[in-house]
Formats: sequence, C-alpha cells, structure tokens
Amino acid sequence: MKACLVFLVMATTDLTTTIPAYAQELLTTTLSAEGTGMGGMDASVISNNAMATTANPAQLGIFSLTNLFSASTYTPRTIWAPGSSTQVYPLESSAVNAGISIKRFMNAPFDFSAGFGYSKTTLGLGKYSGFQDNGDYFSSPMGEELETRSVAIGIDWLVKAAIGYNFKNTDIQQPIVASNGFLIPSDIVGHVHDIGVIVQVPVVDSDSRVAGQPIMLTRKVRPIFDITLSYARRNIGGSTTSWIFQDTIPFPRQAIIGLNFKIGLETHVQYRKWTFFSFMWGRQADDILFTYNPEIEPFLSPSYSHYVYKKGIGDLRPIDNLILGRSYGDVNLHSGWHVQVGEFLYVSSGKSYAIGYGTYSTLGAGFRLEGILKLLTAYHLIDIERGGVYSFLIDHLDLQYDCGEYIGTSNTDIAGTNFRTLNVVIR
Repeated sequence: MKACLVFLVMATTDLTTTIPAYAQELLTTTLSAEGTGMGGMDASVISNNAMATTANPAQLGIFSLTNLFSASTYTPRTIWAPGSSTQVYPLESSAVNAGISIKRFMNAPFDFSAGFGYSKTTLGLGKYSGFQDNGDYFSSPMGEELETRSVAIGIDWLVKAAIGYNFKNTDIQQPIVASNGFLIPSDIVGHVHDIGVIVQVPVVDSDSRVAGQPIMLTRKVRPIFDITLSYARRNIGGSTTSWIFQDTIPFPRQAIIGLNFKIGLETHVQYRKWTFFSFMWGRQADDILFTYNPEIEPFLSPSYSHYVYKKGIGDLRPIDNLILGRSYGDVNLHSGWHVQVGEFLYVSSGKSYAIGYGTYSTLGAGFRLEGILKLLTAYHLIDIERGGVYSFLIDHLDLQYDCGEYIGTSNTDIAGTNFRTLNVVIR
C-alpha cells in the first residue's frame, strides 16, 4: 500500500513537495486470503470465494457454472501494515456472488452460465484535526473506499472458459496540509472498469469425453490434470481529478497474466465426486501500465502530471514471466502452490517480488465443511445415501474458512498482515 503511505506523508508535509504515485491504491491490493496465501496470485487461481471476483471478474463466470450463491467477509477485520506505525489501519471487505446455469433447467451437451456480483472494501486511515485558514476547527476521517459491481458469463464444453466485467467506484478522503500550515479537505473520486478471461483445460476430462470412456488409474480412482490460463486488464479509465492539484492523477491500470497446473486423484463417495488429493502450482505476473515523469513541476502547474499509458500488455512477456520466472521492467512476479487433502484441508505458500512491497513470502491454510462430510462418509461414519441433513449439506451448502499471512518480507510495514475470510457457498 505504498501510495496509502504516501498520502499519509502528504498530511504532515508541505503540499508543494509531495505527489502521489497514482490514485486509489485499493485497486491493486490483494484482498482474498486464498490469493495472499499463494503469494498474491488472486487473479489467476480459480476460487469459489466471492472476493476472488474483485481481482478477476471471470472468476464469477467459472463460479456460476456450478454454484448459485456465495458470500464472503473478513473474520475479523484485517489490520493493514501493522509494522508501519502505532496507528491502526483497519481493512474490511465483504462480497457476494450469484449465478445460474442452463443445466439446471435442461439437458445439453454443454453448459452456459451467467453471474452477478457485488463487493465493498474500506481502509481506515484514522482522523485528522486542525484549523482551516478561516480559523474554523477541522476534523475529518481519512480513508479509502472501493465498490465493485460484476457481471460474467461462463461455458463448459470440453474446456471451461469465462469472461467477466467489473465496474468500480473509488473514493479517497484525505485532508492535505498546505504550505501555510492550514488544512485543506481533499476528496478524490473515480470510476474504472476491469475485464478478465479465464480458460481451464481439464486434460483428463477432455480426453475421456473424446474417447467416450473415463481414464482410470484403478477401478475406483481417476487422475486429474488441469491447466488454467488467465488474463485480466484492471482499472481501465483515463485518470481522476483532485482539485487540490488542479490536475489529473493516473489510475493504476494493470495487465495481469497467470498460468497454473493442478494434478490430483479423484474417486466417488455415494455417487459424489471426491478429490481426495491434489497439488497446484502456478505463477502470476502483472505490470502497471503507465510510465510516470518524476519531474516535479511548480505547484498548480498545468504540466504537473506527465504520464503515458503503455500499449498492449506493457512489459509482460508470457514465456519469460510464467515459464522461466524472469522479470523485466516494471513487472511484478508472484508464484505459489497449494496442497489439498480430502477436500477439507488446504495448505499453501508463495513468494513474490512486487514494486513497492519488495520481496515477500506468504503462508495460507483453508478448511471446508463439504470435505469433512465426504471424509466421514468414506469411512461410513455418516450415511448420505438415504437423504437427510448430511446429504443436503454435501449437495447444496459449504462453509469455507481461509487465512493467509505475509511472513517473510523485506518490507517491514506489511510483515504480519494477515487475512481471514469466511465464505458461504450455496449450490
């Protein structure tokens, strides 16, 4: 949250000597606990968590192929950058997704779905008090707010693919200390949008459909091998205007690409699929798509902000970034893995080099109610064959808890920042 800290500095320094790097830092923050646990890979790892849609709206299209509704929230709120100051910066986020697919109404050789989502995220930066130049006492909260509305469609026919769109409204409330020592209120608002695409190739499933029979390792166990490609272009919009600067500030437009591989073993429990083991590894790369002139012009100069948005995907190079793990120019690299056991326990880890954060490592863990019930069924501790509450829970409801934390980092400000989310899924 480098820019947030820049804005904090602005509140205590001369207005003429401090400029923001870009507007609305929440637009580039990893919000999901799952994404944090895998080194910040929030836009490229398929997830049922409603917060994943904020990073890549195509997540909503994949989600709606198999689910009706999900709702996610922090439990409790996250304290951002606990090492940066004695001040507490509360970060709160909640999200909901809803979707429907045609297979709920008809038999078809393919599935098609549509979904809608909403999320709201706020970052509190405390309050600032003082006097304005007219002598009036001034007290104002400081913070950022991000609202996101999402739409997406998905299709499942040999491969799963989805495309989605986010509409984002942002607002920064931050008073500024002018050169004369008095406070000036500042409110920077903006409207941007995202577009995202995800394609998942279930290699074994596709081969099985072509062959007309399932590929099996044993009589009851089949292999899983999935390849997932993702792309997101985020925060598309020209710029936002601050009347304090009498000029425009660029949005942090991003291009994000991702690639991950998943292998696993699957069987059936009372006619329900059960992935009792899987391993996933992947990489994600992103680039802020503008170049910024660091030359500081005189205060209120019309040439204050000299910036140019990059074309295409900027400095991203898919083979070098995702396969070879190399970074060029302004590219941030994220890599991570997770191991899943019994569909109830998830353990993840990741590392990243990101501009403004430095090098950091993460850890994550997750638990699923559905997996626990399937495990109990596999060992004949509960019976779901005759219906009842257990059968209903496995088929229609899941409770998911995830946590992710920055553990090893060259940036002491974000060390110890952790995310805990509770997600409810209805199928």
